[in-house]
Amino acid sequence: MNNLLQYPTSTIVDRPIPKNAFYRNANITQRMRNRFVDELQELRWLYKLAPQSLNVERGKDIEEIEIFHATLKQSDVPTELLQFIDKTMPQFIVFILQYQDRYCLYCNYKQFTSQAHDKCDIKETFVSDWHTDIPSLAIQGRSLTAIYDNFVRQIAGTRLDKQTTLLEDVATMQRRETITKRIAQLETMMNKEVQPHLKFELHQQILRLKNELNAI
Repeated sequence: MNNLLQYPTSTIVDRPIPKNAFYRNANITQRMRNRFVDELQELRWLYKLAPQSLNVERGKDIEEIEIFHATLKQSDVPTELLQFIDKTMPQFIVFILQYQDRYCLYCNYKQFTSQAHDKCDIKETFVSDWHTDIPSLAIQGRSLTAIYDNFVRQIAGTRLDKQTTLLEDVATMQRRETITKRIAQLETMMNKEVQPHLKFELHQQILRLKNELNAI
């Protein structure tokens, strides 16, 4: 019995997922097929968290949460591949990634964009650091929504502040990271600029962005 996260036995599935199960998707390209072959060694369905398996309430739009174990062929996180898998499934998924003797946690924070739950929008991707120890992911909450939100926050770590709802906190984080990236770009431009008036204009832009950043 594979119980990497030491969850209640009632949640354990521990079943391999054939990669060709995704090949039946009419939207899959040959390039994506190749990614399944080149990047993914094995995919296992480890846990199913649901009201009947965990004695919790279902959440809004969340009927169950799946925990998958993906054994990788290379150390790079295959974000595009994992997002493809996530978008083809109506469940909410957390991945335990393993490359050789190292592990990390991966989650595409998504929301459904249709009542039929056949289309979703991935708001943000979160990946924990790699460790040689099997990662810890605590089940916290009385509903699947609360459990999933806490999973995302645990994996996100310091990238997320807990201020309001998860959706709002993710939007705030994205805004903060966008501004920070833009500041770095402007500072590089300012350091290379030789004309004093243009250097001053860049400096003013940087100050405005830093004030905006501090106000978030």
